Amino acid sequence: MRIKFFETWFVLLLSYVYNTCYMSLLVRYHICVKRNLTTKRPTIKNSIHSRLSSTRYAVAITLHSVFNHSYENDPRLESKNEKQVCFYCDTSLASKARSVDHIFPVIVNKKPSNRMVLSKWNEVVCCVACNSRKSNHDCIGWMKKNRIETDKILEIEHKMQRIGQLSETDYNQLLNKFETFMLHHEIQCNTLLLATTSCTPSLIT
Repeated sequence: MRIKFFETWFVLLLSYVYNTCYMSLLVRYHICVKRNLTTKRPTIKNSIHSRLSSTRYAVAITLHSVFNHSYENDPRLESKNEKQVCFYCDTSLASKARSVDHIFPVIVNKKPSNRMVLSKWNEVVCCVACNSRKSNHDCIGWMKKNRIETDKILEIEHKMQRIGQLSETDYNQLLNKFETFMLHHEIQCNTLLLATTSCTPSLIT
């Protein structure tokens, strides 16, 4: 049942990435044609290549939603961040965009983490700025480098001890699915770029 569920999401995600990036490439190429820049290969900032990190994250989150079987239902987790402030910098979130940071990053060294990153213990509410700065860095090391309060570091360590780890079998399956998708992703990327740069103006209407 889990495999069928994953296959459906896999196809939908691949279709979405392919269609979105293909249309983006065509529109941008059409603009280049109108500006008489056809002799120069257009620089496409929003291409699949430039969005690899976002793609890895989206695929890893989807896979973890399939393979993460254990979610902690601890009442103490439901009332987190009652003061509505950023966990890291204490900035009020009342009038700011908020985000959820994963203590153990979803992606580690360009591969999915073997931790149960969707566990509620792995989440802290923070401002977008802190989430962006922390990125995929080691949480404890980043907090110490930025001189965040010792009490908060101890709280993070307490949470980390409760975050489970995927079994070797599940993680190998997850990693295999991830690498398969990224391989298809690379093939589609190269195909789209080749098709777009080889188009003639007469084919773009």
